[in-house]
Amino acid sequence: MIRYRPAVGDAIDAALQTAEADVLLLIDCQNLEYRLGFVELHSEAAGVSSKDNIKWVGSVSTDTMTRDPEVGAAFTGMMLGLYAFGELEPCLTPAIFRFAAFE
Repeated sequence: MIRYRPAVGDAIDAALQTAEADVLLLIDCQNLEYRLGFVELHSEAAGVSSKDNIKWVGSVSTDTMTRDPEVGAAFTGMMLGLYAFGELEPCLTPAIFRFAAFE
């Protein structure tokens, strides 16, 4: 599954069709928000052939991404991260990231 845990509010879960397919994660940067989505790649020829294939799971506003923290100094850069984790325990299955691109 894909889980998006926003800074405020409940986590949003999106089920995957299969555990065997590669998953392409997408971040769509807009002026006022970042949209987060994914596409399941069921074959090598699949790819992102249409924006209709993208499943958007959530978004985060640029205001939220750049607000001052409750403790410590403000971070003046931007960082997005990918994590594999277990539910209240260590994750025993490694996450394998094969490719990253910025456009």
